This record gives sequence, structure tokens and C-alpha cells, in this order.
Amino acid sequence: MPITSVRALSLILQTNAEVDQVADLLRALGLEVVGEDGYVEVTGPSITLSIMRGAMVDVPSLGGVLLQLDVDDVVTAARIGRDAGASVVREPTTDEAGNQSAFLQLSVGLTIELMSSTGR
Repeated sequence: MPITSVRALSLILQTNAEVDQVADLLRALGLEVVGEDGYVEVTGPSITLSIMRGAMVDVPSLGGVLLQLDVDDVVTAARIGRDAGASVVREPTTDEAGNQSAFLQLSVGLTIELMSSTGR
């Protein structure tokens, strides 16, 4: 049984035009999409999907797709990821504001940023 919960997912794209293209499709499908200028959110009752261009966040140049997961406990989530076969490419760290993050990578090219913000 996992002891972390996921409240948000992020899809990181290369350009504002790519963000707009995905946002337009989701709007066309009837989803509520808010935001502009390279950052939009699709909200639901228990999760938020953020779609943004990659330059808005400081991420390692690992290539492939980056999935950000906002979790309760970054250290525990990183351990669970390692136990499930992911490589930890950046161990859990805490920034000056108290936010934590760690990066996992799967052999298929997916990088997962585990993050926990103090501003919740």
C-alpha cells in the first residue's frame, strides 16, 4: 500500500505553441482549461494537470518526457520508486523555501520529478 498521495500532474512541453495546441484540444473535448502564455491548468475534483513549456522550471537535461508528481513525502516516494526499479538521478533535496524534490528515471525515457511544496 503506497503511503504517498498524488494531487497534481504536470506535462512539460518545449514551446508555448505546443502548450496552446494541447490546451486547444482539451478545451475542444469539453474540459475546463485556464491560463495563458505557456502555462495552463486543467482542473478536476481531486487533481490538477498543469501544462507548461520546459523553460519555466529548472529540470536536468535528461531527455524524453518529464512527469512531475506533487506528493506528500518526497523521500518515501523516491524510495518507493527506487524499489520499483527506477533510477534515482537526483536524490531528494530541499530548497531555501523548504520545497523538496527528487528525480527518478525509467529506462523507457520517462523522467519523474517528485515534489512537495511548503505552500500547501
